[in-house]
Amino acid sequence: VANPVANPVANPVANTVANTVANTAAKVALPALPVAWTTAVGGGFRFADGLHAALRANDTRAATVLLALNEIGEVRVRLHRFEAASLDARVEIGAGKRIASTQLTSALRGVVHFDGAVDGYPHSSCYLAFATTGAAGWIDLGEGQGRFTLRRVASEAPGLCAGECEFVRSSGNSAPDVPLCGGALTHDGAGNDGGIAGFGAIAPGSRRVVELAIDSDWEYFHIFENTISATEYVGTLVGAISAIFR
Repeated sequence: VANPVANPVANPVANTVANTVANTAAKVALPALPVAWTTAVGGGFRFADGLHAALRANDTRAATVLLALNEIGEVRVRLHRFEAASLDARVEIGAGKRIASTQLTSALRGVVHFDGAVDGYPHSSCYLAFATTGAAGWIDLGEGQGRFTLRRVASEAPGLCAGECEFVRSSGNSAPDVPLCGGALTHDGAGNDGGIAGFGAIAPGSRRVVELAIDSDWEYFHIFENTISATEYVGTLVGAISAIFR
């Protein structure tokens, strides 16, 4: 008699308390997003430890950060997250018969991509990406004012930038905005401007999607000597292209 009474009473209470404690623990375990994404060090800066994990865990969709550009100083960059790879994107490995790799597919999809603009530079653009092995990106101030690329300060090691980094002016200045692929110069005879991929107007806010396959070889892998690094580099390459054509 005692057990039937005790179980209905005790278990709901115990479960409620246990669930509350578990939920609280889950919230506490969520990585905090750093207030400052970078810390000045030496002649450059370091991205905050755990930044990539925090961006993913918090599903950060927008941010405003301060970034230092060589010769310019700190600029305020407004970032907006976007997805560069579709949910059905996959990475396959092997020669001849290829096998889908869950680990590398996860690495590809795990790259966090941002595009955006710099305050005070109306025609600026930028791209930043974060992954487990480092970061990649560029900032273009527009109108010929310069393009800056993220690189390591004291190393020419391949792969994404990790450790002490800096934004250095790329060779040559960025050119003023021009029509891409002559798209703005074409028309279909009915007054509609042509899109990059052909005739027809592109509705505001729409996004063109490209089905893309990237095939790498042993020489490519040998540059990185690590499949995760090689995969995340490809992810940022696709992301940078997407940011340019967005």
